[in-house]
Amino acid sequence: MRKALALVGAAGLAAIGVAAIHGPAGATTARAPQAVTLKVERYYFAPTKSHRFRFSGSISSRVAEEYVAVMHQRCDQSFATAVAGTQTDASGLWRTDPTSPLFAGAGTFEARWKEERSASVRVRPPIQLTAVNLGKGKARVTVSTYDIQQDLKGRAVVLERLRNGTWSEVRRGKLARDAGGGYASWVFTFTYPVRGATLRASVPAATAAPCFARATTKKWKS
Repeated sequence: MRKALALVGAAGLAAIGVAAIHGPAGATTARAPQAVTLKVERYYFAPTKSHRFRFSGSISSRVAEEYVAVMHQRCDQSFATAVAGTQTDASGLWRTDPTSPLFAGAGTFEARWKEERSASVRVRPPIQLTAVNLGKGKARVTVSTYDIQQDLKGRAVVLERLRNGTWSEVRRGKLARDAGGGYASWVFTFTYPVRGATLRASVPAATAAPCFARATTKKWKS
């Protein structure tokens, strides 16, 4: 059984997914099925103005000092690496943070205990998106994929205007690599000469996929 969830919202503590999978259990054995569960949380950490991860779960044996590892397969890779590990408490519960920062964390997570594995929990955080009002009807939009190598060349970015409480598309551009931003930065400059308009930039779901979810910038006045 596999489970995939898109992340909704970027601020606060967000429970992304809880998953469990049972080990083999046939008619020839009397032992109870074994299982390990995994809960993935992504939350905003104000002191560093960044997002962090927290993992938790339980094992079916409900005993202490059992080692559980958390594996992560990045969205842009075909293999998984261990990103956290801890021992269970007296109730068989466990909780831990990553051993190193995960930055985007886009991909799938899995808990492992002995021979047992939890179901995968997929994480698709909102793509990073900022806009700078350059004045004279221009705004520069920058899209970042953090540490994930996802090619956004030629993908759509949208300029939206707020009218009567509703956002509507007024311009559409194609992202190009930011020459000074490395492999993870993409840009487009919009021109919209209407003064006094309330605007924002948006990355559609199709642009953000497969590693990220859609996102919008804060609004600004032209």
